[in-house]
Amino acid sequence: MADFFKKIGDGFSKAANNVKDSVDTSRKRGELKKQISDAKNNIKSVELAMGAAIYNAYKNGTRPESFTENCKEVDNLQVEIKVLNAKLLELDGIKLCEKCGAEIPVDSAFCSKCGARQLGIFDDATAENNISDDDNMISL
Repeated sequence: MADFFKKIGDGFSKAANNVKDSVDTSRKRGELKKQISDAKNNIKSVELAMGAAIYNAYKNGTRPESFTENCKEVDNLQVEIKVLNAKLLELDGIKLCEKCGAEIPVDSAFCSKCGARQLGIFDDATAENNISDDDNMISL
């Protein structure tokens, strides 16, 4: 009878851990989505400021200022969004192929769509010995 109650207790513990993991994943997903939203809003703010500066220069008959720094800021925010989106996919065990951008399992050594070798799967010694960089084919 003690075994029966132990099995029930173990089942409850396992279920509780599964719920905790699910809640943690949902929380992480929510945090990442918030960061993505914030980055997108920052891009809109920078673009609006650039547009206002261009319009004011037009209205005043002056030459618009250089927006290189603003454009670099937008570029950085877009990179940040890509990284955050990749983290979202990783929570689901998915990553993007480094060559074609297809969604593939995070532990894939090769892309199922284009066949490209995925970095980070092999350690450096294994990759050097088993993979031909010229044609991305496994040496036999």
